[in-house]
Amino acid sequence: MSIASATKIGYFVTSGLGETVVMRCLTSVVSGGIEPESLVDDDPAKLVTGMSTVKQATFAAIDFMEKEFSIRNFVFVPFPIMLVPLVHFFAYNLKPSADQRRALCRWFWHCSFSQRYKAGTNTYVMEDLALMKRLALGENVFDALSINIDASFFTRTWRINSTAAKATICLLAQYEPRSFLSDCKVDLGSTLSAYNARQFHHIYPKAFLGTLGIPFHEANVIANVCLLTASDNNAISDKDPKDYFPTIPAHLRKNIFASALVPKGEGFEDGSKPYAQFVEARASVLAAAAAELVATGRPVGVPT
Repeated sequence: MSIASATKIGYFVTSGLGETVVMRCLTSVVSGGIEPESLVDDDPAKLVTGMSTVKQATFAAIDFMEKEFSIRNFVFVPFPIMLVPLVHFFAYNLKPSADQRRALCRWFWHCSFSQRYKAGTNTYVMEDLALMKRLALGENVFDALSINIDASFFTRTWRINSTAAKATICLLAQYEPRSFLSDCKVDLGSTLSAYNARQFHHIYPKAFLGTLGIPFHEANVIANVCLLTASDNNAISDKDPKDYFPTIPAHLRKNIFASALVPKGEGFEDGSKPYAQFVEARASVLAAAAAELVATGRPVGVPT
């Protein structure tokens, strides 16, 4: 069974991992490029060896994404072509050091939040292939990575299949979110293995905001979304935050909200903050968290 035709590799669901991405991975390993047409004249024996290398490297890249980002379904990778540079790295180095893993994490977050592959994709992928080879061989190529992430990134429309939403989902997973009412850990294996809409909750529910005259497009933004268990999502439904926030046990509320990157301060923990101010503040918290991930690879604390 080929990698592209597989439905699962371990716990990882490969839906969305098409032949084009796999062939680009193969091309990067065999010839250092990304255009599969260049393989036509290659020695068949070289291609067979290349496929074996790509298979091993793909399994290693998938394991890396599961462990570092809790991704268990390829559809949650912000840009599918991000797999190509990752596989290229693991083709040279199946057992990266702690520093190399952290560098790969920084690259992942930088690509995700800079939207690096949104335009000029092939040029940037080729640049990253060269950098990944150097990283695999021991050079510190990503030390200078930096990014200015504007809070407006998180006031974009929430669409679960958008690159911005996928990047944010991966970000939220880093903070091991706990569900608001039950304090249960959100099952990231379930949430990030399928499009389970019931585990993505609008903190200020859209229907509630509608009763205040706030239009759908203003309510349905990334900064208004968190991860919850489906049962808590159902229980909250369309309730006013002023009604359901106080039902969260007071002695647990601080940690629960911190794990969801809910802003701190008066009005945020009792649901009384006006929606516009809540979204503005949470977008800033999310931007700070994203910048931290680009700078360090992993969260070192809850942004304020």
